[in-house]
Amino acid sequence: MAVLVFVGLVLIGCALGALVVGTMIALIPYLGAWGAMGATVLGTLALAAIAFWLAVRRIGRVGALFASEDVPSEEPKASA
Repeated sequence: MAVLVFVGLVLIGCALGALVVGTMIALIPYLGAWGAMGATVLGTLALAAIAFWLAVRRIGRVGALFASEDVPSEEPKASA
């Protein structure tokens, strides 16, 4: 099972690499070689930044769940 997970992750990495190269090749007629490379790199970095930001937000939410301290609630004292 672990081998299948590894193979799946490798294939996903290859597919993403092919997507980046294909995007760059498709943009060359419109932007030129350097423009296509720049647009592809900027787009990839933007997607990576969004993914990182979403991951940090979710980690913060999970951390907040575990950070709740057991603070005893103050009950009003009975006046005698």
